[in-house]
Amino acid sequence: MATSMNNTLVFLLVCGVMLSALAPSSADFLTDEFKKWVTEHGVKYRSKAESLKRFGIFKANYLFINESNHNPKIDFKLGLNKFADMTNKEFLAKFTGYTALSTKPASTSFRYADTTAPSSIDWRTLGAVNAVKDQGQCGEY
Repeated sequence: MATSMNNTLVFLLVCGVMLSALAPSSADFLTDEFKKWVTEHGVKYRSKAESLKRFGIFKANYLFINESNHNPKIDFKLGLNKFADMTNKEFLAKFTGYTALSTKPASTSFRYADTTAPSSIDWRTLGAVNAVKDQGQCGEY
């Protein structure tokens, strides 16, 4: 799955680069498409910066959809929906509980390395367990 997501992210990045090289009329078209999409889905952004960020994601998703729909090897069609301003990672985190594995190396030191544990613990004296009780009809203690 990670390879698939990496390939998708690379593709979206390439699409973004391609879009930036397109003529202004193409950018105007995508701006208009984004405005229609925002209106259709009743989306409100907190700031201009958030709107610009979401427009960039929308453009990448729009290009991905367009490219996929024109690929003769793919026999299904994609379309814009209410999630068109979200990245794959955002969608997965919000709707599936998925969070990407950390890319940081695991710590090599043990947190309690300088601590000595007792050879045994009587959990009864620490109040961690209840006293033995008659369990009624089971007749066991």
